[in-house]
Amino acid sequence: MFLSCGNAEKYLNANSKTVYKLEQADAEQYTYELIGQSCSTGEHSFSTFAAVCSALTDDSLNNECARDERELLFSNSECGGQFL
Repeated sequence: MFLSCGNAEKYLNANSKTVYKLEQADAEQYTYELIGQSCSTGEHSFSTFAAVCSALTDDSLNNECARDERELLFSNSECGGQFL
């Protein structure tokens, strides 16, 4: 709690300005490779979270491999929607 007796302008500069600086963020890459009992999904890399979530559900893209592991990754990553 802050209590003041007297001239608040002495402590607070009414003319102060806040300056914000924006800097471009580095692009993120989402990469995965899952290995099943006798297969591999291959390494896949995507620039958006939505794209990697979609790719996890694609059996053909993932060489019909590691379906249970892909479903778990989909769920743990909170991709949203259903893993079909």
